Amino acid sequence: MDHTYHLLSLDDTRKKVYNCEIWCEVNHTYDQKVSNVDIFIGDSSNHVSRGKLSLRKCYGYHPFATKLAVTITIDPPKDSTNRLIKFVVRAKCNTNLKEYIFAKNYFKYQNAINEGKQDFAILYASSSSFLKIDAKFTVIEERSNHIYEPQEDLQDENKDQTFSRLAEFFLNEKFSDFSFTVGETIFPVHKLILSSRSPVFKRMFAGNFKESTSSSQEVSDVSAQVFGEMLHFMYKSKINNLEHAEDLLAIADRYQIDDLKAIIENHLFHKLEDDNAHRFFQLAHRHNCCKEFKKECFKVLKRLFNRLFKDLNFSLTEEFLDQPEKVREIVDAKAHLDNLLKRASTGENSVGDDFVASPLKKKSRASKSN
Repeated sequence: MDHTYHLLSLDDTRKKVYNCEIWCEVNHTYDQKVSNVDIFIGDSSNHVSRGKLSLRKCYGYHPFATKLAVTITIDPPKDSTNRLIKFVVRAKCNTNLKEYIFAKNYFKYQNAINEGKQDFAILYASSSSFLKIDAKFTVIEERSNHIYEPQEDLQDENKDQTFSRLAEFFLNEKFSDFSFTVGETIFPVHKLILSSRSPVFKRMFAGNFKESTSSSQEVSDVSAQVFGEMLHFMYKSKINNLEHAEDLLAIADRYQIDDLKAIIENHLFHKLEDDNAHRFFQLAHRHNCCKEFKKECFKVLKRLFNRLFKDLNFSLTEEFLDQPEKVREIVDAKAHLDNLLKRASTGENSVGDDFVASPLKKKSRASKSN
């Protein structure tokens, strides 16, 4: 999975962006051979790392001008959280307005950084000439443990207190005004809480449905473990167990619990590989998952099938991205072909038998009737 694309595709609730901007001026009379400017990445609540931007004069280039080299050194990040970093350093001359740029687009930030450019800028020998240097560093950080946390920013104190209070009522019969029976398990719930977390439950309890006047409902097409995990999230906004993530995705889609769906999609995204790409692709379409997840599944399928069918002049083009039924037909056809080749290699029957047996039998019966 492409690390860079993954982080850039995350929405703002699942990543944090840090910006660091620094500037300085260098003129021809500046005596120091090396000038350092400190770089601090992060904020008061989350210090990511620090470093230096160094500017070094390179003499001997020209009697009336001096080359300026730039070096960026940044310490390793404080932990193993997924991060990307990019930077751009600009130098602009005040006399001729010429601009020099040293930049690097997003790359993985896992270790110490040491980047430099020898002939970054030219400083002219004039008493009124100087270079204005400004630099910007951007770090994208995947929010820690976001798989098991809700999309909402629970750092907000009021929200944190609200979820804490709601959690007290999970599986608590006090003030419970409804219950779900799943198998042999009874879940006491509170209509107001469920209605606030799901538009489907809101319609169910407030509309012209029998649930609006009854006090219980049986649910037969999901396990008690999965249903309980969904309720746990609705009350506590956290997930205990993603062992049955695919079933949890289905029920989250049924009840339109979008923040739970987003968490599960991200979990499956990290589990995506060749063996499950088609299953995840079908799941993504069946349960109305985000476009990014569908694209990632399709990207894996496209790579697999374009390699397998290259000799047949067939490729899985972008038009199949929104046609899961056709993709399923292609996968089934490939599985059937693999089975035929396997049976042929073991001598069970000839590859052509499956293609001609049925027509031959029909023709034989027709001959007898004549």
